[in-house]
Amino acid sequence: KPRINILRSSTTKKISSLLKITCTILLLTSLSFSQPKIAILYSGLTESQSNEQSQKIIEAITTMELFFMQDIISYKVIYDDDLESGITDDFDILILPSVEIINESEFKSLQEFLAAGKSIINIGSQLKNELNEYDEFYYLHTLFGLNSLQKLETNDLSFKHTLSRNIFSHLKFTDDGILRVSTKNNPLIVEEENYDNFSSGFIISKTENSLNKSAIIRGSINSGRFLWTGFG
Repeated sequence: KPRINILRSSTTKKISSLLKITCTILLLTSLSFSQPKIAILYSGLTESQSNEQSQKIIEAITTMELFFMQDIISYKVIYDDDLESGITDDFDILILPSVEIINESEFKSLQEFLAAGKSIINIGSQLKNELNEYDEFYYLHTLFGLNSLQKLETNDLSFKHTLSRNIFSHLKFTDDGILRVSTKNNPLIVEEENYDNFSSGFIISKTENSLNKSAIIRGSINSGRFLWTGFG
């Protein structure tokens, strides 16, 4: 009888261990399925413009990769030909870091991506088309509805941008909500009164407490969503 009890106890422990392992696998699998699929565009067209542009892209993507790896978030770096061929069925979120130049095929893919209900995070990307000489921000106008874009007119090396508290309503937001932004990459700003989506704060001037201009916009295009920043 003691031996039978020992065998039963051993079997019970093995079954318990197997159940724990199975549950862990199922949990990890469900998390992997629920996590959005993220892509970061490495713009070869931008890289080919100059060594400075190439370095800017590498720095931006490296920073993001470190952030994702730190929080164990899956992502994939894609290239111009990947975007041209269409990524709607492959990813949920596309990040555009410091992308200066895109072609027409890439632009159409971005439109299709938003139309499919996906999300784009545009970080300091101007998305210019070299063939369009009359409106350098045509793609930003058309893609995100940013109709009053202009470059920030300042001799300062940086500017201050407030952060709207309602964005962080789920967090304990205790600081003053001020973001200091470098202007080394010629940031873009939007006239808030001409824009229908949501500003994430306003630029603070040295002479005025708050200007009616924003460098951070979040919004939606049909069922797709986007976050746009005029700076890197």
